[in-house]
Amino acid sequence: MRIEKLMDKKNTSKIRKIIALIPARDGSKSIRHKNVQSLNGIPLFMHSINTAKESKIIDEIYFLTNNSWYADIARNYDINVPYLRSELSSLDDAKDTIVLKEFMNYFKIEKHFNSVLFVWLRPTHPFRDIRFVDNSINKFINSDFCSMRTVSPAKQTPYKMWKIMEDNRLSRILGNIDSGEHDAPRQTLPEIYWQDGYLDILYPCAIKETLCEFHNAKIGAIVSEQDEGFNIDLDYPEDFQKAFQIFGNQTYDDNLDLRHFDRKINGSDIHRYGS
Repeated sequence: MRIEKLMDKKNTSKIRKIIALIPARDGSKSIRHKNVQSLNGIPLFMHSINTAKESKIIDEIYFLTNNSWYADIARNYDINVPYLRSELSSLDDAKDTIVLKEFMNYFKIEKHFNSVLFVWLRPTHPFRDIRFVDNSINKFINSDFCSMRTVSPAKQTPYKMWKIMEDNRLSRILGNIDSGEHDAPRQTLPEIYWQDGYLDILYPCAIKETLCEFHNAKIGAIVSEQDEGFNIDLDYPEDFQKAFQIFGNQTYDDNLDLRHFDRKINGSDIHRYGS
C-alpha cells in the first residue's frame, strides 16, 4: 500500500507510520564501496536494516541508494528499494534534506503531514542498541521538536581551535582572542557535544526553512549512552579494523568480501532501477 493512503489528513499530529530510512550511496572516497563492505558476513548496510527490523515500533524500512548493484543486494535480502536516487541527491555534498525531499516527493508526503515519522539510520553505525533506538523514538514522539539527533560529548573543544589566515595569523574558530578562553582550563569551558550520526529522528516539517506551526523548536538533543567502544562511525580502514576486532572474525584487506548476487532486474525494470 502506498504511504500516502495511510496518512491521516484530518489529524496531522497523530503518528500513523514510523519509517526507517537507510541512505547508502556509492562513491565513498575513503573506502571503495564502503556501504556494501562485508562486516561479520553481511554487507555493512544490513546491520542498520537489522536494527530497524528488531525495533518494536518501526513500521517500514526503505533502502535509498543510487547504485543498481547495491539495490540488487538489498533486494536479495527482501529489502524495499523504491527507486534509485537521483544524481542531485547522490552528490558528495548532498545534504540529508535533499535525500529526504526526494523520498517525500516519490510517496507524495507533504511537509505538514506529521502522521509520518522518519528514523534516519546511517549504514556506518553497525553497533546500535535497539532499546536505545526505540526509547529515543518514544522520547521524540512525546517531545515538542521537529527533529532530534544524537550527540556525544566532544573530546576537543572549539574554544581552543584556530584557523591559520593568509598572513600566518591565528584566528579563533569560536569567540575572539580578547576573551582569553583559549587559555582557560578545559573544565571551565562550556560543555560541547559532537553530532555523531548514530540516530536522527524527524517529522516531515523538519525540512521546512522556518519553524513549523506544530512545534516550538527545530532540533532536540538525544545524548548517546552507548559504550564508547561500540559507538563507532565507520569511515576509514582503521574504523573497520575496530569493528572486525569486536566481531573477532575478520581482518581488513582493502578487498570486498561479498558473495556474488544474481541480478534481479531485467530490461523492464531499467526505468526504475537504472542500467
